[in-house]
Amino acid sequence: MKVLLTLALATSAAVGMRYLCGDCCSLTTPEADIEPAGTYVEARTASVFAGACHYNSELVTAGREALLAWRFESGRVAGVDLAGLEVMAAVASSENLSQGATRRSVLYVDSQASEEQRETIVEWARARHGESLGELVAVETVPVEIQFDGERYTANAGTALQLSGGLLPDRECCKMPYDVWYQPFTPIAGRIVGNSERFAWNETRLARAFENRERNDAFVGAFGPGAGGSCCAMPSRAAALGAQ
Repeated sequence: MKVLLTLALATSAAVGMRYLCGDCCSLTTPEADIEPAGTYVEARTASVFAGACHYNSELVTAGREALLAWRFESGRVAGVDLAGLEVMAAVASSENLSQGATRRSVLYVDSQASEEQRETIVEWARARHGESLGELVAVETVPVEIQFDGERYTANAGTALQLSGGLLPDRECCKMPYDVWYQPFTPIAGRIVGNSERFAWNETRLARAFENRERNDAFVGAFGPGAGGSCCAMPSRAAALGAQ
């Protein structure tokens, strides 16, 4: 009888605590973070796929600016959901970005993001890509649009950056990997070189305005857990985004 009474009292106390707490108990437990994953597009002012002579001619005269673009397909950082958001960066240096000179950058965060999401994206970019970005001189909230349909890509940040092009149709960059002269600033899976039909830059705080056309200047792939490795092997969507 004593044992039964003790169990009854314990059960009653537990039920009472649950009633008093209500849903607050679950709300006080933060959701587990999920490593961000999605699509990455990058373009430089130097050909990333070209013959040796072409590469050497640009090494000391070009490649001082780059556009970096991330579209989050999934991910939660510090409890903040980033899925569906987009962020881009303009990066510039006084020398070819592969030479290790000091870099400066401006970050463009999707205007559709909430204030909490914008702050989280900026901190994520600083923590994960601080070396690639260098000194972050400004953060702008603008309409950001990044699209990739499997062959064609676009990346636009307001009026500051515009990029559009398509992947090399014959995948020459994988048939002749020795002519790929750079590595993306972000580790990506299924790296493929893109030919940008138009790359327009109007971020004059970092470099003069310019517009380049028809250059093999871009990388496209999937960023996220396990990214990196071989080219021209775009992973399945599930693999690219990681197990949920």
